[in-house]
Amino acid sequence: MFGRVIGLEVDSEGRIYVLDRQAQEIRIFSPEGNWIRTIGRRGHGPGEFAGANGMRIDPRGRLWVVDPRNVRYHLFDSSGKYVSSYRREGLGFGFAWRGEFDEQGRLLDHASMTVGQSSALAILTYDSVSGYVDTLRLPPFEAESFQLTMTRGSSVSRAFFPIPFTPLMHWAHDPAGGVWFGVSDRYRLIHLDRSGDTTLVIQRAWDPAPVSPEARDQSMESLRNAFSGTGERLDEDRVPDTYPAYLAFVVDDAGYLWVLPTRDHDAPGVILDVFAPDGRYLGEATTPMRTWSRFPLPIIRGDAMYYVTAGDFDVPIVVRARVHNRSFP
Repeated sequence: MFGRVIGLEVDSEGRIYVLDRQAQEIRIFSPEGNWIRTIGRRGHGPGEFAGANGMRIDPRGRLWVVDPRNVRYHLFDSSGKYVSSYRREGLGFGFAWRGEFDEQGRLLDHASMTVGQSSALAILTYDSVSGYVDTLRLPPFEAESFQLTMTRGSSVSRAFFPIPFTPLMHWAHDPAGGVWFGVSDRYRLIHLDRSGDTTLVIQRAWDPAPVSPEARDQSMESLRNAFSGTGERLDEDRVPDTYPAYLAFVVDDAGYLWVLPTRDHDAPGVILDVFAPDGRYLGEATTPMRTWSRFPLPIIRGDAMYYVTAGDFDVPIVVRARVHNRSFP
């Protein structure tokens, strides 16, 4: 059983790597789903994790595990043996790491940078020879949030809580080293190449899907508890009545874009819009299960999709689904 799955990866042999945030360990399974081995454990020594929150396999088949609390990348070979570690400083924590390796084997990491009064996401590129190579900065964006001010004696602290259903900035690497991004207040996705130039824009019409009273109450429950007894007012009128244009998107290993739009209907599974690397709309794909976790985002390799859903008692389940009728590379 998994506690909290925060990372997924698949190697060239089809083996599935699952990073459990709660256990701070990585479990490796065969393509048939059989357990092979477990690597890593909680700690601060070589190959031990304190806050591992993501992983990727490089073109040489080596596993890189990001551990912000230990301020390092852990490196394991294809057999799961610990090889080395490298310092990772000044890049912050974040909930889930979403780095990648590009086609040239360069590591793409990310960090938040201050631009005037706003913050912006920066994609940082590293290679194994010269280290830091370049920075690609996305436009500044500040998500809507509730602010809670807490005073204890002479100490004043502030906590920020995202407002449910408000638009967010989403982004994803492509295999060539560029990036797709967009703000979900509209169905508009922009592609930047590694130099920061806009090379493609995808736009589609969409009908805002209403947020049900049940979904609204469920999303506000924890916020009401946080504000209860503080004397601070929780302005629930700031919560939108409709969902944003989309909830997430990913880029597969061939550069195809898979977008999770919001739709006002019941479907047997999650419905995705699929676009070719040149922006052509290819059609819809429907997953066999309703839940599509944003942390970690799904991985699509060839004719298979790997993602996380919830089973009984909300225990995480890792799913491998075959992509049928895929006529593109």
